[in-house]
Amino acid sequence: PEDVYRLDGDTGAILDHVSFPQQGGRIYGGAVDGEGNLWYVNRGGNHLARIDAITLQRESWEIPNVPYGMGVDSN
Repeated sequence: PEDVYRLDGDTGAILDHVSFPQQGGRIYGGAVDGEGNLWYVNRGGNHLARIDAITLQRESWEIPNVPYGMGVDSN
């Protein structure tokens, strides 16, 4: 499975945990957007995924070539 945890930045306590069926490969690289959603790529599974900060639901898109890691900008 793909396990994702949200931690308290001060204490390290687990705030949320979700587990999804693995899409092949493993989670590699991630970033949080301005709305608190987690975006990540799945190396070997060719997916870009977003976990909604409120509902904790995952939405994913198959992409032809998974990049090596991720980056973010101010937008």
